[in-house]
This record gives sequence, structure tokens and C-alpha cells, in this order.
Amino acid sequence: LKDTKISNYLHNAKLRISWGITGNDRIGEFDYLDRYTGGMNYGYNGSVGVVPLTSPGNPLLKWEETQETNFGLDLSFFKGRLNVETDFYIQRTSDLLDNEPLPTELGYSSMRINAGTIRNIGWEIGITAYPIDKRDWTWTTSLNWSTTRNKVLKISGEGGRIYKNNWWLEEGVAAGQFY
Repeated sequence: LKDTKISNYLHNAKLRISWGITGNDRIGEFDYLDRYTGGMNYGYNGSVGVVPLTSPGNPLLKWEETQETNFGLDLSFFKGRLNVETDFYIQRTSDLLDNEPLPTELGYSSMRINAGTIRNIGWEIGITAYPIDKRDWTWTTSLNWSTTRNKVLKISGEGGRIYKNNWWLEEGVAAGQFY
């Protein structure tokens, strides 16, 4: 940018592109296995007994997986006195972890499952300015704006819906709808 009209204003420009996959392993220890406990406390009439633990195992249970793509542009003007950072991202999380309620007749309240897929798309723009930058005093002003939109792409509930504690998830609708 040296010796051009734009170099009088634009000091630096950087384009960023990234892609990655991360996992959420908070499925609980051994939630994929049926677990039992036993001893004299669980027996009858002095015999030793065995009972299942808090929830049934789910051998199909696996980690949540988030795939993210990010595009960013960083611009610096007037020798770094004005900086603009923009980011656009797309996140897709599959195999969402959830506790599925079970009929009380089974003796369990819930079972850990992979419940569906959600997509988040968003923008973030940050502007930082240094209107005064003296040896003994600096004035910095920052402004940040962001927006995110999400959409449930797939859900394991009956009819593509899950209702819980006045909230609902439904395929094709934004997550976190109050019911």
C-alpha cells in the first residue's frame, strides 16, 4: 500500500478464514452403560440384592459435535488510530445432549440422549478508536455490535418437537421459544 492514495488512510488489512470441529464430552461418566449396585441394603429378608442406578444406559450416546466456519476482516486506519474488526460465523451443532423424560412405570425419571441438530449464524463488528494518544494521556473509545440467529434443524421429540419447563424446541424454528 506504499505510495498510493489509499495508503494515506488504510494502514493495515487482514482477511481471516477458519474452520474447525470441537466436541462436548459432558455426557456423564458411563451414561452409555446400564449400571447396578447391590448389597444387604437392597435385599429382602436378609438376602443380598441388586438394583439399577439412577438412569438406564444408552449405548447409542455420543459427544455433541460443533462444526464452525468463520470469516473475518480486520482493517486499521490512520496508523492504527482507528481499527475495525468484522466476523461472520456459521456454527452447526449435532447430537445435542438432553435428558429425555421416561414413563414413571420404568422406575427412572430420564435417560441421556442425543436430541438433534441446531445451526447458529451471526455477525460481530468491533470498532476501536484512539482520538487522543499523547505521551501522558490516551483516550480510547470502543464500540461492539453483534447478532446471532439460530434454527433447530432436527429434533428427536415426537413430531419434531420437545416441550420442557415452559420452553419448546421445534424443527425449523429458533431455539429457546417460551411456551
